[in-house]
Amino acid sequence: TGAWTYDATHSPVSFEFPALSLTRVIKQKEGDEGVMKMYVYVGNDGIDFFMTKEGALSFDYFISWKEIQGDAGEVSGELFDETLMREARKVMNFAVSKEGKSVERAAYVAEGLEKRVEDVLRERLGLKTEAVEIEGETRGPLWYVAEGASRRKDGGEKKREVNVGAEGLQRAFFEERLIRFLRLWRNIFAGVLVVFLLIDGGMATLLGKYAKEIEVQSAGFTARGGGELEELEVRVTEFNALVRAAGKAKEGDRNWSAFLANIRRITAAKGVRITRLEVDGRANVVSMVAEGQNHSAVVELKNALVKEPGLTEVDLPLAKIAVTESNNVIFSLSFKIKNE
Repeated sequence: TGAWTYDATHSPVSFEFPALSLTRVIKQKEGDEGVMKMYVYVGNDGIDFFMTKEGALSFDYFISWKEIQGDAGEVSGELFDETLMREARKVMNFAVSKEGKSVERAAYVAEGLEKRVEDVLRERLGLKTEAVEIEGETRGPLWYVAEGASRRKDGGEKKREVNVGAEGLQRAFFEERLIRFLRLWRNIFAGVLVVFLLIDGGMATLLGKYAKEIEVQSAGFTARGGGELEELEVRVTEFNALVRAAGKAKEGDRNWSAFLANIRRITAAKGVRITRLEVDGRANVVSMVAEGQNHSAVVELKNALVKEPGLTEVDLPLAKIAVTESNNVIFSLSFKIKNE
């Protein structure tokens, strides 16, 4: 079992055991110096027992659910209690033989099983128990391991831990941000270019079609004589009207530079920084990923876009709103541009 650290493009950059991730974020309490404390983590893959020394991981022992259930086919409450008590005693005996001290306290992370774990450790093993406390803000016990793994980058290049890649985390994150920036502007330029190519191609096809029809009609006019002059004049008038309509359509082409500048102005006014922006020229849909200072700034941005006369269907999915470790809010937002 382990914890993966991903960059923003969901590419793995590191791998470590849950005990190491938890050790990085566990709050070290005053008065724990010299006291043997055992940590118990009940996770998706099994039960992890570990101990720390001077703020660093010194011992780790893991037993999987597959090992626990054996031939039973499932892990009952009684089997869980017996396994927890038996394996905890093994760790306590190891601590006595290795450190010459007995374990006096136990801290645990057991989402949904806190009462059962505390009863076994306190009532059956006679340990003083407490729930694990985490340094800084947290999303809850389910995220303790993920948060510990994500904080690997806080140590900078000088703190070299085992990485999947050959380079340090700071270098990996810098390259990832650079790639995101290049991809963003590549998509913007490609989208604008595709829009202009579609417009120019459509106009060329339309004008070419009517030019050929005029050539055919002009050639037939000489053969049929002047009796069809009035009919030809009507067709010429229709052609001229189409040309004027095509010219107006060309003139009414959307000014994307001004549009993007306006969106940038609105987001900047709300303290929001755009990290990715995609434009679907055919459907007139704009999608963006951005980062705001807080939830209020994100809501204010949505309200400002809703009030824009040229925009409609502004959508801010709650499932795509996340808070970073620096308390900024990352979110996704989309809206549709009204046809002019």
